Amino acid sequence: MFLDEARDDVLRLTVGDFSVWPNVVAHASIDYRAEVTVGTREVVVETEIASVGRSSVRFLQRVVLEDGTVAAEAETVLVAWDRAGRTSRPVTDAERAALTGGS
Repeated sequence: MFLDEARDDVLRLTVGDFSVWPNVVAHASIDYRAEVTVGTREVVVETEIASVGRSSVRFLQRVVLEDGTVAAEAETVLVAWDRAGRTSRPVTDAERAALTGGS
């Protein structure tokens, strides 16, 4: 859940929320490094867009506890989705620029 919310925040700030930029998860992997105990009040999810492909965006993320301990590391690939065609679609030049910070 932490990871999903952080990715959603990045997308909202770049290409828009799911209603504007529909996508599906094509790949997800998580390596759990440390326990996040019940009652933990705060974690930081570091999220970066590692690459933008023809129709996909690859995210690298880390869940970090208050003391700096890395609780999890994840890689997720999202694919831009064409709702009408029910298939992937290419990332546009404008979307690529927004996702990579280019102009």
